[in-house]
Amino acid sequence: MVHASYINQNDLAMLYKYFKIAWKNILKSKGLSVINIFGLAIGIGASLAIWFILQHELSYDTFHPDRNRIYRLVSDFGTGDHRYSSAVPMPTATQAKRELTGIETITCFHNYNATVTIPVPASESKHFPKVPDAENNNELVFAGPEYFKLFHYQWLVGNPVSALTQPYQVVLSRKQAFKYFGSSDWENLIGKQVIYDDTVKTTVAGIVKELEGNTDFTFTDFISYSTIDAGYLRGVMQSFNWTFWDSRVQTFVKLERGKSTDLLEKELTSLVGRHFNWDPGSYKIYLQPLSDLHYSQIYRMDYGKQANLSTLYGLLGIAGIILIIAAINFVNLSLAQSLQRVKEIGIRKILGSSRAGLVFQFLTETFLMSLLALIVSLLMIKPLLAAFPSFVPKLSLTDMLDAKTILFIISLLAITTILSGLYPGLVLSSFQPNNALKSKTGVKGGFSDRFRKGLIVFQFTISLIFIIASIFIGNQIHFMLRKDLGFKQDAIVTFDTNGWDPVSKKKLFAERIRNLPGVERVSLDDLPPAVHGSPTMPCIYQGPTTINIGVNLRQVDEHFIPLYQIKMLAGRNFFAGDTAHAVIINETCAKMMGFQNPEKAVGKVLSTRGPDLGRHQYPVPVIGVVADFNLQPLNRKISPLVIYSIPENENSYSIKLKTFGKDVGHFTDAMDNIEKVWKEIFPSQPFIYHFYDDAIADFYSKEQKTSQLVYLAMAIGVFISCIGLFALAALTAENRRKEIGIRKVLGANVSTIVTMLSKDLMKPVLIAILIASPIAGYLMNKWLQDYAYRIHTSWWIFVLAAAAALFIAMITVSSRAIKVALANPVESLRSE
Repeated sequence: MVHASYINQNDLAMLYKYFKIAWKNILKSKGLSVINIFGLAIGIGASLAIWFILQHELSYDTFHPDRNRIYRLVSDFGTGDHRYSSAVPMPTATQAKRELTGIETITCFHNYNATVTIPVPASESKHFPKVPDAENNNELVFAGPEYFKLFHYQWLVGNPVSALTQPYQVVLSRKQAFKYFGSSDWENLIGKQVIYDDTVKTTVAGIVKELEGNTDFTFTDFISYSTIDAGYLRGVMQSFNWTFWDSRVQTFVKLERGKSTDLLEKELTSLVGRHFNWDPGSYKIYLQPLSDLHYSQIYRMDYGKQANLSTLYGLLGIAGIILIIAAINFVNLSLAQSLQRVKEIGIRKILGSSRAGLVFQFLTETFLMSLLALIVSLLMIKPLLAAFPSFVPKLSLTDMLDAKTILFIISLLAITTILSGLYPGLVLSSFQPNNALKSKTGVKGGFSDRFRKGLIVFQFTISLIFIIASIFIGNQIHFMLRKDLGFKQDAIVTFDTNGWDPVSKKKLFAERIRNLPGVERVSLDDLPPAVHGSPTMPCIYQGPTTINIGVNLRQVDEHFIPLYQIKMLAGRNFFAGDTAHAVIINETCAKMMGFQNPEKAVGKVLSTRGPDLGRHQYPVPVIGVVADFNLQPLNRKISPLVIYSIPENENSYSIKLKTFGKDVGHFTDAMDNIEKVWKEIFPSQPFIYHFYDDAIADFYSKEQKTSQLVYLAMAIGVFISCIGLFALAALTAENRRKEIGIRKVLGANVSTIVTMLSKDLMKPVLIAILIASPIAGYLMNKWLQDYAYRIHTSWWIFVLAAAAALFIAMITVSSRAIKVALANPVESLRSE
């Protein structure tokens, strides 16, 4: 026992000695140590930042009981070009409950955005406006009691069995109830009234605690689904209509244990087919796992905030690459310092130090530097993440002290130490004592020299790939923002009414603002030309053969097409009296009907298998064909479109302002005048408007985020690579110090010596250009395949990237080469 204790004390003493020597060596070369630590801190910091992003994004909705049996019902139209929808026909959930087996629970909810009024006895009512810019409406939903069987909430008050079973009931989240009523006496809130859009009068039937953990189901107001069918909402939301798909309506199912997903998909597709005879070969229902919701790029949500899984994995790859580049940089800098330590190594070997001991000494120094780099990276991690608020939430101390995070940090420290310290330790400990004492390192030329240059090639190859990628992505974003979408979006503002106002009131407002001096045109519609989601409906054209077409829908008035300057190819626009008894289609729809000439599609009849479109009977004639315009972002092909008019459903305004040279002050005056009229006609509704070109730019927010990350990765990669190249320049200059001294004595000038050193050091960069260009070209072509409309690969992109890399490398190398060339040759030749 005593012997073991003695050994442990010796080991501790030896370890202390290693750390003491390591610390002295770090302090001895403060400049290079700071560069080393800072380079490693960048690599570790990038890895930590991406770890927190991944931790956050991959934890969405992982806490639900039986989550592996929960699925969303989604649609796939077409047999060739697939068109996907996150919705299924409106009555699917109700009918599946009656006809199918193997389903434990099935439910749907309808996203909703409304003003909220809380009546206050003997006082003025409280008013809460619509959620501004609510593309992702994550507050209000119509839902049935089955929702709370599928997703388990903690009930603070109310009966989960009976709540939401009757029309005009509402269940509130705890925070929302306190926001509305200012009280946490939950029992006394039962029966209180909550009014939505001044017309849907509900009573509180329960209060629930918000879901804990990261979730896309952040709803706060659950209005009973039966409220839709109990009044006039039935005609607007069409919960009965088998021919209507709406992405605001999401259907979820929980399977019984052992039920096959493939079997249920076939049964659901057949169920829908039985109710409107849709060709099962051109329409299918699929079950999308709950775990896929947050990441799906095919099926979008009108709630929550989706992430791109491939982007997340790309981030992981970027973190690894930056860490490797930082480690390579450390290796090169350590080897650049080797000449200052050869005599120390020789003396220690003569005094009996083993190679293993020397390697451990260098690993100890690397560990200390890595530890200091980790501390620096932890200090800068919160500011770094704060610069990218759209990627991660605010980071709390709990997140920092999470057990998995601590294990990741320990692993990161170990990996960094081994990556950065092992090779320099092996090289430096291999010096022969007699050579070391004569200042001969044995690292010049041969494998070690080639290896160091190979590391520089690797660093610059990665940096060049990032440079080329950033140019590609920037050009693609510029292309998408500038491409002619088939309609005009400049100087157009859009805003919505609550949807329940009479047609006469909506038209009165349109007429009033149409006569304002700053307004050029006004249109009523249900949606602007291009939006993320769109209602979908099956249509059938009975020609020589029966053609099934899944179409997007727009409900517009006669001013819509001229306001957006959409080109009419054949036929005519709507007249003021036209309703859904006549439709206009786009060129793609005409071609799917079999008409290459748009004129021939005019007068033909489309029909549906369902009972109506809105509340009007089909079939209907085609009165016009418009040129294709992009309904959705440019990563999707143009879809077939049917445009029709139902004034009751046209609740959005598009207003084209007169530009007069696009004077901003004039726009402000025009909007002030429009707001005055709004407050006269819609006094209880908030006036919230958006410039439409901003909405188009928002289409590409994912690409904008990707570009930010690539630019950051490029900047970090180039910076660290330049440090590595600087280290190689320092090492080369040190190895050739005497040669340079002799050349200067023999008459060589500064420019000759700089050119000599630079030419040798630029070779790794030229090799990196040759390697990186085809790799980056391949990767960018793969990335561009996700876009139906994209830029073409151009030679100038690669030339520009190569020129940028050469310029950066030349400045880095020259800064060191000039310093060496200006040095006094006497200093380098003194020992000779």
